[in-house]
Amino acid sequence: MAGLFKLVLKARDLQSKVDEIINIFGYKSFLSVSNELFELATRFESDVLPDIVPILHARYEAYEIDVYEVGGTNNFLYYPMATPQDGAQTGDSNPGFMAWLFRYERALTGQRHGYKRFSIVAENDISDGEAAAGAATRLATCAATLETAISVGLIQTWFPVILSKPAVSSDPWTSHDIAGVTYQRVSTQNSRKK
Repeated sequence: MAGLFKLVLKARDLQSKVDEIINIFGYKSFLSVSNELFELATRFESDVLPDIVPILHARYEAYEIDVYEVGGTNNFLYYPMATPQDGAQTGDSNPGFMAWLFRYERALTGQRHGYKRFSIVAENDISDGEAAAGAATRLATCAATLETAISVGLIQTWFPVILSKPAVSSDPWTSHDIAGVTYQRVSTQNSRKK
């Protein structure tokens, strides 16, 4: 079922035990794949998530991937990971509202960029308000992975896109292509401030 997909990565803050950390990703497919929602979830877990967790503190734990086909169908999958993936950085951590900000570059003018924030950030990964040298390398790797299509075997299958919900439309979701993903800066996320 080629189509448009919303992938929701769910994580928790192991220190607070109550904060849910959500990141939403858009993918578009032009091919039909057997058991597509499951395949997308497992490929995201094996191909994308391993480059996200190294930029985050060990307080971060990704535990579930939910996939929805948003092209007007009711197809969905809740995929609790058999083994949750924890952030890799140790030492002290910044408050939960501190995040790494990535920008999904729009492919055409007249469209909006997309943004993604990942928290929880280790204190030793930030120096003078900027990413420290070791963190900068991991952030560049993460950006490259976020802009790369997810493949089944040798075939590129799911392409990252910027999802949007038009105010007035018969289809509740649309998307537009990206030109790439870049790490922007250390940021904050107001919805996580208490």
